[in-house]
Amino acid sequence: MGITESIKHGFSYATSDYQKLLIFGIICILASLSSVVTGFGIKNNESLFAIIGIIAFIFSIITGGYGLGILKKNVEGASDLPDLNIKNNFIDGIKFIVLEIVYYIIPIIITLIIGIITLGASISSLGTEALNSTVNETALLNPAFLGTFLTGLGITIIIGIILFIIFTFFELMGVSRLAKTGSLSEGLSFRQSYADAKSIGFGPLLGWIILIGIILFIIAIIGSLITLIPYVGALITALVITPFSIIFANASLGNLYKTDVLKE
Repeated sequence: MGITESIKHGFSYATSDYQKLLIFGIICILASLSSVVTGFGIKNNESLFAIIGIIAFIFSIITGGYGLGILKKNVEGASDLPDLNIKNNFIDGIKFIVLEIVYYIIPIIITLIIGIITLGASISSLGTEALNSTVNETALLNPAFLGTFLTGLGITIIIGIILFIIFTFFELMGVSRLAKTGSLSEGLSFRQSYADAKSIGFGPLLGWIILIGIILFIIAIIGSLITLIPYVGALITALVITPFSIIFANASLGNLYKTDVLKE
């Protein structure tokens, strides 16, 4: 199945059951409780926001777990949205967080190392005399420093983007395997994730990532505009826009994995 068909499937699946979408929306409200409460003009209450922060964190985990449940349903080819199960969704959410950390810690570390190396090279370009004195604005505007710094920054950004794209391929396949099997070890298999990505094709998978990113960006802009509505804006966004985005993206990915990896 092409990426366009998987995108269409995501939209149709996300609008297939408005009742469950709104039930999930309530969980998303609790996960976004800080912004919702702030929208009603409640501010400067540290004790209240500490409690709200804990509640929001817990329900953010549940939100991630429910998203994994949506992914599982679509990998299996089911047409109905999963029922909300706080306990199971919380456990799945923990698995999802662990998987995200493992897949993205490597590109983060590599990018930081490259950034530190290029920054060190930039500082070295100032010369011993500048290093032995206070590094002021004149030293930082030194052409040798600026040239080395900007070049290093550009290299770091480019390598970082490439690494994050590559590991996003792995992460998408890993989370799909986690949804399919329920096994975190299966989801963390880089070798199998590579094989799954290869089954889809890196070009088509990149195309899906770009297209889904553009759509989610547009939806996010709509959500931001709705958030500007006094008092209830953030509430409406959390109730409708956020759950729709999560359901849509996971349904589309699940359908893509089912048809192009599992060949079903």
